[in-house]
Amino acid sequence: MNPPAPKILLIGWDAADWQIIKPLLDSGRMPNLEKMIEQGVMGNLSTLRPILSPMLWNSIATGVRPEKHGILGFTHVDPTTKKVRPYHSNSRKVKALWNILSQEGRRCHVVNWLASHPAEKVNGVTVSESFIRHLHASPANAPLPAGGVNPDHLAASLAGFRVRPEDIDSTTMRLFVPRLAEIDQAKDHNLEVLAKQLADCFTTHAVITHLLETEPWDFAAVYFTAIDHICHAFMKYRAPRLPAISEREFEFYKDVVDHTYQLHDLLLGRQLELAGEDCTVIICSDHGYQTDSPHRGSSINTPLGPTHDHRPTGIFVMRGPNVRKDELIHGAGLLDIAPTILTVAGLPISDDMGGRPLLEAFTTIPPVKKIPSWESVPGPEWRVPDVADSSDSKLIEQFVALGYVQPQAGSQEFYARTVQAETDWTLAGSLIYSGQFSVALPILEKIYDEFPLRFDFGCMLGECYLRLRLFDEARQIIVPLAESFPGRPMARILLGALESESGNVKAGLDHFLQAEKLGGASPDLFVRLGRLYFRLGQVEAGLAVFEKSLALDPDNALGHAGRARCLLRLKRFEDAAEAALDAVGLEFSLAEAHLTLGLALVRLGQFEKAIGALETCVRFNPLRLAAHRFLISLYEKIGGHDDHIRAHQKQIRLCMETVSRRRLQVDQLREETRSRAQQRDEARPTTIVTPKPRVSRPAAKKSAGQEYLIVSGLPRSGTSLMMQMLHRGGFPVMRDDQRTPDIDNPEGYFEWEEIKQLPANHAIIEKCEGRAVKIVSPLLIHLPRNARYKVIFMDRPVEEVAISQGKMRNRLSGKALTVIETAEMERLLREHRAQVLAGLRAATQVSLLTLDYRELVSAPERAAERVADFVGRERLPHWQSMAAVVKPELYRNRSTPEKPSA
Repeated sequence: MNPPAPKILLIGWDAADWQIIKPLLDSGRMPNLEKMIEQGVMGNLSTLRPILSPMLWNSIATGVRPEKHGILGFTHVDPTTKKVRPYHSNSRKVKALWNILSQEGRRCHVVNWLASHPAEKVNGVTVSESFIRHLHASPANAPLPAGGVNPDHLAASLAGFRVRPEDIDSTTMRLFVPRLAEIDQAKDHNLEVLAKQLADCFTTHAVITHLLETEPWDFAAVYFTAIDHICHAFMKYRAPRLPAISEREFEFYKDVVDHTYQLHDLLLGRQLELAGEDCTVIICSDHGYQTDSPHRGSSINTPLGPTHDHRPTGIFVMRGPNVRKDELIHGAGLLDIAPTILTVAGLPISDDMGGRPLLEAFTTIPPVKKIPSWESVPGPEWRVPDVADSSDSKLIEQFVALGYVQPQAGSQEFYARTVQAETDWTLAGSLIYSGQFSVALPILEKIYDEFPLRFDFGCMLGECYLRLRLFDEARQIIVPLAESFPGRPMARILLGALESESGNVKAGLDHFLQAEKLGGASPDLFVRLGRLYFRLGQVEAGLAVFEKSLALDPDNALGHAGRARCLLRLKRFEDAAEAALDAVGLEFSLAEAHLTLGLALVRLGQFEKAIGALETCVRFNPLRLAAHRFLISLYEKIGGHDDHIRAHQKQIRLCMETVSRRRLQVDQLREETRSRAQQRDEARPTTIVTPKPRVSRPAAKKSAGQEYLIVSGLPRSGTSLMMQMLHRGGFPVMRDDQRTPDIDNPEGYFEWEEIKQLPANHAIIEKCEGRAVKIVSPLLIHLPRNARYKVIFMDRPVEEVAISQGKMRNRLSGKALTVIETAEMERLLREHRAQVLAGLRAATQVSLLTLDYRELVSAPERAAERVADFVGRERLPHWQSMAAVVKPELYRNRSTPEKPSA
């Protein structure tokens, strides 16, 4: 009889960070994790880039990089429907651990994994993330999401474990926010955010523990989102208090993050109890979270906006019957999780997996088996019929039907183009991080050509040109970026890299120092600056800068590697070896650190260890000539290694040939770049005015210092009324009166039709210089990111907006919405409003005034004064006349529209 399969439990804590955990362990506030560490091993876990959770968790589950598994973000363009939708389980191109283990006869449960909907068919139970989170925007009696559980006959019983945000009672909330009763929840929505995350967390825990307790299993994987989401919302309140946070807010929310970690530890206790002592348990996070940044909790307006608070180092803890006890392991990465789990399970790892089994974690080294690929091993079909979500298209259709968005300008098609570009951007970032620069280049050229005002796209394209040594092409991108965005540290950093890499080292140094003055102090900047000082022979200065990078992030592997090089040059060999070990302990694949370690060990006379370090260096980077030469010298010194000497002599010849080919490849790449640019120009449509990415970019320069006044809000929320008030107050407005007054807006719409072209022509906003313009909420995401905006956002109760839109749509099309359709529209509008407001509040170039529609109608004088203070009274010479625009008898009657009948 075969022995029973080893049990394995994989627990994912998104964004968990040792910087927060270690003080909690020291104070005895995470006893279950502490016990697990004492019974096993712990260490850092280096992430991949871009640091985007869906990509990373699917790399953990598959063992391959994002460009291979195919999950590149949260949303993508469906290749069949050409519409935007979330990534889903059928988007994944390769088998995950649970598919591999299932086909080998192991029973598996998977709960809440990212991009797991619809729930896959495995030998066990899968519960998708949609089943866990569907409750946020659904009424209490909403049906279960189709495809949320597999096998589906378990869905009804598992539904009883789902926790709604309103189920989180005040007693529970006080554990996180003791002064709960003092918070004005009408103005402060933090408690709502917290309740949603706690509901997700409790639901996930309830489902996984139920399955562990009642269903047989060999492998289980569960993913918890709460640490990451709560850090994004509440890290800014954590001690030490930031200047922008009031004492009152600080006292309310300062402990929320730490108490969230304690909650996870409490839940872990039950999970470990159910797993049993004979189970190998792994806890990991996909990345860490910045705790010391003075800008923590803010956001950057890019596809990866919130991820700038992520640290590239997560956590790894493992305990089990064959795991060493109370020890540290070094150099673990995300791609090592899958090979380690397969090795524990006694199954082969595949050659196409990018990581290695963490054999140093085991008491007895398990045998490692290998196969070319699990994709070529036959197994049952794990994909299930797709379940699409039409909510996005419904919302766009509503705005188009109301006439607020042109079908082309606000269409799903253009939205899909934007999402596709951002998906390609993340794909290119992953390729660049793995050294595939020439593969990433045409992707970046295409999306930057289509969206030439995108700073983030331009930065990555410029960086890619630099890494390929296409300096002229890089200059055509980077110089205009720096001119158009003079206050952006990243633009200055790229200028520094351009100048230093093309030979003007001192000019590069000046740009790096200027970037620091602009507030760009970061580990990345200091690593670049330290390397430049090293090149200039200013080794002491370089050492100091590398140490500054480590002061910002002690887990910065490149900072340790740079420090090691400086120490080696200063002949501090023992310190250099220690610093290099710190670097490879954080990122084992860092070839330059293995080289420095090997050279330091040579100087210390530890030749055998030096050979090991240098061999590791050339394994990760075969083109390191210095490593091959030192290895030849060491093998000659030791003697008896003629085969190794000949092998490295051959490698040196291959290196020299590769270097020669690369010089020729630069000319070939340049010619390919020019050819692609010519093809894009020839294929460029002439009917859409789209700025071309050329050196001058006058539109971008002009916008950079300009501020625009925008009136926005959901359609039917009072935007026309606010435009009328601004006009009465003396502020010039953009209007063409193409849409004439009617029963819905008897005083006029005060619209400018051309602004609907904004998605296709970002630069059209420049026509609004010095004038207020109405831009409805779905178009705000298309505003150029290189200008500043004052936004007056009209906020009306969503249920009133939905009813008003329904009445207007009925009048225009003769098609009334039913009660059920109106309720669904309310849900979509509420989600859309929350997303738009969150984006406006996070955008650093936006000043926001949210004006309540009901307050405006009931107290127009007070509203007029608030608008005047926001816009500037000198710009509204007649602001005291603004209130006269409001006709209380008209607007009060319209403020509570009649609901549709069933």
